[in-house]
Amino acid sequence: MGSILFGSVGSLLLVWSLLDIMLAFIVIPNMIALLLLSEKVKEITVDYFAKRDQSRVKQDEDITTRKLD
Repeated sequence: MGSILFGSVGSLLLVWSLLDIMLAFIVIPNMIALLLLSEKVKEITVDYFAKRDQSRVKQDEDITTRKLD
């Protein structure tokens, strides 16, 4: 409620400056987390695509070895 009151009576430059600061408080921890988790995400992604490719090869083998009736 206070931010609505402050936004309505504060100067435009001050309100935008505070908005930028608050946004930085949100973005900076997220960027740090992304950097810390990037290696784990890479490992999981590589593992996922390897399993997916193995599954596709298995399906292709099943299709080619299936007997036609």
